[in-house]
Amino acid sequence: MAGCAHNALQGLMAGREADFCPKPLPIPEPLLPPPPRAHVPWQGESTSHATYVPHPIERMVLLPPPPPGVMPPFYGTSTSHADFPAHAPVRQRPSVGLATAGGSLHVLVPGIIPLPAAGTAELTTCHDGQTEMQLLVCEGEEARGSRLLAALPFGGLPAKRRRGDVRVQVTVRQQEGGSLEVLAECAESRPQRRAWTIRTGADGAAAQVVALAC
Repeated sequence: MAGCAHNALQGLMAGREADFCPKPLPIPEPLLPPPPRAHVPWQGESTSHATYVPHPIERMVLLPPPPPGVMPPFYGTSTSHADFPAHAPVRQRPSVGLATAGGSLHVLVPGIIPLPAAGTAELTTCHDGQTEMQLLVCEGEEARGSRLLAALPFGGLPAKRRRGDVRVQVTVRQQEGGSLEVLAECAESRPQRRAWTIRTGADGAAAQVVALAC
């Protein structure tokens, strides 16, 4: 059965090949160049070099160059250093902060903010059973190169406490004249409060510390 189908398919293919007649392709004709364009005479008016009238031009007179070393005069208005009001240089005051036992400086009153200004920091004890703390008030931005203004003793802290359990809140307020007010408070001891006034000295002079009654 399969052989008969194969023979029939071959006969069908042979019949189609016999009926196929190839068609000849037409040969395209060569393209001819376009005909030359006819010259159209120009109808209008124009001028030539024979009828052109040049316009008169004023002759430029060049100034002689100045002799070497002599500046030409300046014709105009300007200001000199005598008429210019000099501005006073703005001197930024140093920042004020507290130095910690870890060797860092915690800035409380930055030098770029207007006065009066205040800042608060919270310090903790660094030893077990510590009953006193030194508050190191400094001028500067970093601990290295800062200026120590005052070392304020703050005692009366509760004893028999582990390090870090006792907290002391310190507030530093700077007035417009430059004087400082320092307030230390420990809420865990009765409470314990102390205040000081620091008058900073000019040109590296020692600061004056006055203890205040709380």
